[in-house]
Amino acid sequence: MVRQPLRALVVDDLATARFIVKSFLARADDVRVVGVAESGEDAVELVAELNPDVVVMDAEMPGMGGIEATRRIRDRFPQTRVIGFCYGEEDGDLGPRMREAGAFRFVPKGSPLSRLLKTIREVAADAGGQRTGPRR
Repeated sequence: MVRQPLRALVVDDLATARFIVKSFLARADDVRVVGVAESGEDAVELVAELNPDVVVMDAEMPGMGGIEATRRIRDRFPQTRVIGFCYGEEDGDLGPRMREAGAFRFVPKGSPLSRLLKTIREVAADAGGQRTGPRR
């Protein structure tokens, strides 16, 4: 049985943030960034198209923010795990709101990126581990 890398979608309205997170995750052997989005609307569309295992979601974006996008993703694609990744503390305003919308975890942006990677791995393990076999 061949282990497939976890498929991740990175969502942030800031191009620099998307680039940094994507570049960091690209160095992990067990994670593959399959797409990036700059808005909640784009995130929902890309989840439908790309079927990622995990979405790293910024909560505060213009237009449809990450909280509403998380809610829509969880309603339409319950197998996809969303991780809130934004400024603020886990128990501050955004962490509970992201979890209420359906995010499985919350990682403050000020945290080391290794914490985000660890959280991605933990969330995937809670969902039954890494994907095996072919994916569409």
